[in-house]
Amino acid sequence: MILLLLAALHLPPSLAGLQFGMSRAEAERAAGKKAACGRYGQFQAGDFCIVLGFQRDVLDDIALDFESIDDAHAKLTNAWGEPIRQRDRELWLGESVQAWLFPYMGRARLELRAYRPFAKLLGKKLTLDGKKLLSLTRPEIRAAFGRRAYCDDTELCSVYLPPAEYDQSSLSLMIEFENDRVSNVIFMVAAQDPRQLLKIAERTWGKAIVEYSGLVKDVIRFAGEKQAHAEAMEHTVIFCIGKCP
Repeated sequence: MILLLLAALHLPPSLAGLQFGMSRAEAERAAGKKAACGRYGQFQAGDFCIVLGFQRDVLDDIALDFESIDDAHAKLTNAWGEPIRQRDRELWLGESVQAWLFPYMGRARLELRAYRPFAKLLGKKLTLDGKKLLSLTRPEIRAAFGRRAYCDDTELCSVYLPPAEYDQSSLSLMIEFENDRVSNVIFMVAAQDPRQLLKIAERTWGKAIVEYSGLVKDVIRFAGEKQAHAEAMEHTVIFCIGKCP
């Protein structure tokens, strides 16, 4: 998928060796030695300045700079079709890669990330990412997620997963403990329409029931799973499983 995106933008084929999820050392070897790019990126590739973004030394995003938003919009729309508009940003969704375009330092920046549809995160019996997290210990969380897990020895664990469709950065699981075992997991997901996320959650957790409706958010429980809750806001849903606040 990265190769197809780079080809559409006429970037050097050598960059196609980059794969999201590879280590910093692997990514820097794949990118190779390029000409310096000044303040807009780490190196020059074709007509673009390139920046490699890492999350705990794992390749998380590839950013490219354009001269202007209008120039970038024209080129990208010609290559990929009309974008999805999200406030001051534009979004293109491929099968597994999302591309965000936004203003940056008087120019325009395009960020490429691997994403995973929200529907693939949730599983039966309160599993997330295919794993049952409740009651696990910190070492078990580290073993389950490897480099994507960061655990404080006395408090929280944070796990960084690929973003869902409309997330602008990694989807972060905040994992809390009671008696050294996972008591609850909280994560926030961006949405064009929160109702769409709740419909997806209903397929796994049963009917969404609004317990409280306010000006800012709705508080929701799910009929088929007592330990699953959500707070739905205008463009975001916060989910919690386990002993939620």
